[in-house]
Amino acid sequence: MPHKDKDIRKKYLIQYREKNRDRIRKHAKEFREIHKEEIKVVLKKYYEDNKEKIKKKVQDWNTNNKDVKKETNRIYHMKNKTDRNKRQREYCKGKGKNIVRNSKYKKTFGITLEEYNEMFTKQNGCCSICGRHQSEFNKALSVDHNHETGEIRGLLCSKCNFGIGNFNDSIELIEKALLYLKTN
Repeated sequence: MPHKDKDIRKKYLIQYREKNRDRIRKHAKEFREIHKEEIKVVLKKYYEDNKEKIKKKVQDWNTNNKDVKKETNRIYHMKNKTDRNKRQREYCKGKGKNIVRNSKYKKTFGITLEEYNEMFTKQNGCCSICGRHQSEFNKALSVDHNHETGEIRGLLCSKCNFGIGNFNDSIELIEKALLYLKTN
């Protein structure tokens, strides 16, 4: 019989768990297998009853442990890189392609895939600067936007978009480049 003193009992339990770790894990696994459905019901009810409390606790933990979370995610992604990339490629090829593009446009530019397609149709599928059709490129036309205001200007091919980006959206620099090209 373990001792009635709390400290002694605590030490005893720690030693017991260390000594019988495999047996305890085996028993817990068997228990979970036998009572799988009951556990699901209890956990679901607990979650429904404490949804806000759980969300708050998770948010607090994420806020206070950004470095831990970042490192954990990095390690997971390194270990599962090939499987994750394979699943992602399959998803992006299939029905998820438009879902991924839509969420990318919403997150980055605040527009939907439908709005992108409307701009694409207005521009006849061509770059606003060079006028070449998207079919001539390996990639979709890029959304060009003002980095200060966030206002969308149109759709550009990668080269034209990089060109404007390399000039830092500066009209003065572009005019200087134009003058340079005309004189040389």
